Parts: sequence; C-alpha cells; structure tokens
Amino acid sequence: MTTATHARTRAIVEAYHRAWTGPDVASAGQYIAEDFVTRAPVGSYDTREEYLAGLANFRYSFVTGVDMIAEFYGDDDAMLLYDVQTNTPAGSLRTAEYFKLSGGKIASTNLVFDATAWRAMMAQQGKTVDAEGHVVEL
Repeated sequence: MTTATHARTRAIVEAYHRAWTGPDVASAGQYIAEDFVTRAPVGSYDTREEYLAGLANFRYSFVTGVDMIAEFYGDDDAMLLYDVQTNTPAGSLRTAEYFKLSGGKIASTNLVFDATAWRAMMAQQGKTVDAEGHVVEL
C-alpha cells in the first residue's frame, strides 16, 4: 500500500467519473479495460462495448446531474458514493460504485442502488432484469 499507487488509482477513477458525467461519455472508454465487466441491480454488462453503449444511453437520455458524496481509494480499488439526478420517476439515485483496477485500467465495477423505480419503468416497456442485473425482454 503506497501513496503513489493510491494516487494513480485516484487519477484513473476520477478521470473516468468526470468523463461519463460530462459531455463526452465516449472518452470514458480510455479508462476501461478490454475485458471489463460490470454488475448493477439494473444494467449489468459483460463486454466493454455493451457497457459503453449503455452508459452513453443512460447519461444522455436520463442523467441531469451527479453530486459526489464520498471517495475512497486503495492500491487497485476504489469506492465512490454519489447521487445521480435523473429526469425519470426514479428521481435521485444514491449510488455506491466499487472499482477494481488492473494494468492501469478499470477492470470491473459493481454498483449498488435502489432499483425499484427503474424496474417498474422497465416493466412498462416490457422489460425486466435477470438475477445478475442484465436487462431482458419479457
């Protein structure tokens, strides 16, 4: 555990977070590993490409703001706690996002948030999520 590796992890995670919450979501891809996976109550992805497409849709279609609450950094992991404001009935989502890094890239994330309102909105669209959080048609 060194200050230098904590600083490197922080720089990568902060840059990624600024990218996806900013006007150019595609630039977030430079911080994501080729074999990236993510798990979430709604919106789990098994490939980098699927994730970046889903992230862009989420950001541009629904997100109106993000407020950082807390940040924690380790050698090869990090945790962010933030509120995501949306233009949906879900309103604001308090989100915890855990990052694992490998080779200077984000290898995986695990998000935790109350997805109750999102699942209800998806059901109205004929969709649901499987046990791992992948969106599927009913």
